[in-house]
Amino acid sequence: MLVYINAGHNVGKTGGYDPGAIGPTGLREADVTLDVAARLGNLLRTHGLRTLGGSKESFIQARTSANRANVDLLVSLHCNAAASSSARGFEMLYYRQDSYSPCAFVLDNVRKQIVLGCGEKRWATSTYDLRMRGIIQRSNLSILKSRVPSVLAELAFISNPTEEGWLRDRFFLQQMAQALADGIAFYARKVGKS
Repeated sequence: MLVYINAGHNVGKTGGYDPGAIGPTGLREADVTLDVAARLGNLLRTHGLRTLGGSKESFIQARTSANRANVDLLVSLHCNAAASSSARGFEMLYYRQDSYSPCAFVLDNVRKQIVLGCGEKRWATSTYDLRMRGIIQRSNLSILKSRVPSVLAELAFISNPTEEGWLRDRFFLQQMAQALADGIAFYARKVGKS
């Protein structure tokens, strides 16, 4: 399976730096997504999957590159934000119907490994009270309007002080990348592309 990883934000639609959402203590979404993208790429390759992307690029560049390469899955990483600092949780977004299945595999794996502390590898030693917000179909996100199956992972709410703290924690970021990678790899095995 060939997976294109998009580290959300970093480069704006017209070029220049786009920090994305900024947390209460100044953590930038762009920094989190770049970190998780690098970790995710390494972990997917250990599963035997091929990867592209993961660097600083706009969502338009990512979508175009993923379409040109005819990848099996485009994964865009983001941190959610809300006006209320109490908003919290992880969610998966998709647009095309053929993108629902990878969302379900990833969401289930994140729930198992991050919230319950279990999963295939049983390596998680900490659990987090990360709310599973579910899988949402969105027609207004350009990154999801590709010719290839595309999903967007909202890792946590950077606007929530507790979750911003998790997004600063290397161990949480590694666990999140591992859960995403394991979910994608499980999906790849189920569709016969591992």
